[in-house]
Amino acid sequence: VKEDIFYKVESLRDGTSFSSRRVSAFQNDGNEIFSMLSSFQNSECDLEHQKEYMSPNLSSPYGEKLEIHPKLPPFLKNLYSGKLPLEINLLATHKEDKEHGYWFRIGEMTNEEERKLNRILLSYISDFSFLTVALKPHGVNLWDGRIQAATISHSLYYHRDVRLSDWHLFQIYSPVMRGARGLVVGHIFDQSGNLCATSMQEGLLRRMDKD
Repeated sequence: VKEDIFYKVESLRDGTSFSSRRVSAFQNDGNEIFSMLSSFQNSECDLEHQKEYMSPNLSSPYGEKLEIHPKLPPFLKNLYSGKLPLEINLLATHKEDKEHGYWFRIGEMTNEEERKLNRILLSYISDFSFLTVALKPHGVNLWDGRIQAATISHSLYYHRDVRLSDWHLFQIYSPVMRGARGLVVGHIFDQSGNLCATSMQEGLLRRMDKD
């Protein structure tokens, strides 16, 4: 993290409604460490629906909180303790629950800042407490030091504009884990139950203590 990172942006397509870009990041004498495909669309009003089962059971952002794991890195302890501008309230769950969720919001921003930063910040938040949900059905915790973890791919689909100074709910579940690879799916809702974004991630989750 102390080395400079150089970004290269390639224009792949500029159409009437959609544009596409490829972003590559390089470090340490030109080694590519990151690549991203981004698609942009002009705002449109057209057909619209949201499946009923996609409407969440909206609890209060100030409800019962999950106990913070004692082995969390200091940065995450500060994050979950409300000591940073990004406020996260983890939802209390039982060990048998296969889903996970948390409420989040960011301190007040000016209108100009919101237009520039809301979707950028949502991309950043979409990776918090995400891949590790694939470990919940197995009773394993990433912070116990027994799991080798790494992200393979991460996708984020925006459905609505967001105002992150308001509370949003991130609900996450894992449909499958096999071959040391876990898949997680997350849905981000506003307080009215509108689905604002969907995120998917596949990652390496390999036991280090297996025979």
